[in-house]
Amino acid sequence: MRVTEINVVCLLFAIFAISVVSFPIDLFNTDSQKLIIPRPNIRPGICKENIGNDNITNIKWFRYHNDTHKCYHIDERGPCGKLMLFYGIGDTDYGECDCNLYYRCARPIIYWAPAKRCYYTNDQGPCGSHEWLILNGTQQPTCELNPCRQNISTDPSTYDRYWFEEDGQCYQTLTMGYCKNAQELLYPKWNEYKPSCNIGRICNARNVRSSTNESSHCVPGQKRDQEDKCRPVTRFTYWFRSAFFLT
Repeated sequence: MRVTEINVVCLLFAIFAISVVSFPIDLFNTDSQKLIIPRPNIRPGICKENIGNDNITNIKWFRYHNDTHKCYHIDERGPCGKLMLFYGIGDTDYGECDCNLYYRCARPIIYWAPAKRCYYTNDQGPCGSHEWLILNGTQQPTCELNPCRQNISTDPSTYDRYWFEEDGQCYQTLTMGYCKNAQELLYPKWNEYKPSCNIGRICNARNVRSSTNESSHCVPGQKRDQEDKCRPVTRFTYWFRSAFFLT
């Protein structure tokens, strides 16, 4: 071997040795023979619970809740009221409660500020006798006299099969109702309030999972939409976490 070739070999060996010392990572795990990826340096922010998280995506799973002065895991109920989840606000250290988007996929949900919780639409909820909770013309929650109470008394509403009023007539979701096509059923899209004629149940959890932008929290009935402060939020499903972290 010539001198130049020896020098090249020595140089390559030196580079490899320096890289091992600088980055002490077991690149070849003898147990599993799989490449081990180093974890990023996570900035925990306000919540110390973020320290040491198995967090290969650099996500702060815990956010600070101003009302309770505590940190909670996002995408769980945490300090929130019924039918609500604790969501992270963008890339900040903070989170807040809002209606659970996943429940909207069969029936719209409305935030009721006096009770600090959410209710299903077209249900009595916090309203008085013979009333139901709906959104008015300005998309604000209101209690109104229930025009379909006779229908409900003979055929009560369920989670995804409920009565609503349209042009002075009462209709029930998951029925043909006023649809012209015999294959269509009245059913609400997850990001809309009023039921519409659709072929098949187009509203499912996959639609919700794929909508991670700020508009998903600005749909009618959501707390953030009512307060006119739509902002980017961070929300991840258990499906997402299990797919990446096997939790």
